[in-house]
Amino acid sequence: MREIRNVTRTVFAQRRIEAAEVLFVFGSVQGDWDGWSERIRAGWFQRVILTGETGPSFTERGVPIALAMRDELVQRGVSPEQFLLQTRSTNTLEDVTMSLPLLGAPLSIAFAAKSHHSGRCARTLRRFFPDIPLLAHTFDAVYDGEPVGVEDWHLRPIGREMVMGEFERINQYSARGDISLFE
Repeated sequence: MREIRNVTRTVFAQRRIEAAEVLFVFGSVQGDWDGWSERIRAGWFQRVILTGETGPSFTERGVPIALAMRDELVQRGVSPEQFLLQTRSTNTLEDVTMSLPLLGAPLSIAFAAKSHHSGRCARTLRRFFPDIPLLAHTFDAVYDGEPVGVEDWHLRPIGREMVMGEFERINQYSARGDISLFE
């Protein structure tokens, strides 16, 4: 039980759905499209940055994941002019490093990510923004009909696989200095 708590604290960032200067969306085919679009339309963020090249949309159609995410949000009523796009990154660290010119020096960042990926996302942002609030706008991803969430990830094989993979990556990337050791 102690190991489950340790892994959970490491892998899952504490969810905080609040307004921020920037909404930074890590590339994903899954997302809280309805929630994010509602908050964007309500003016919660001065800037919205969508990141990423690789993903099924790129593999299948040559469309970077950042553009596929933009399309999901535009379908929900968000103006395409509201987005800053970074379409070249192929991993979480590149999502941030290649977006630094778009990020500038924000006072706060809300980041959108799968809940089981949020710890690594937070630590990656923390490396470059050590002193500002980071607000996790997370959602539970679903694989083959099984959600992977903070409360019950350890009860299903897919949850254990996804979360333990993130735990290993966080430890590996922290050790080599790619991400902050602490969120």
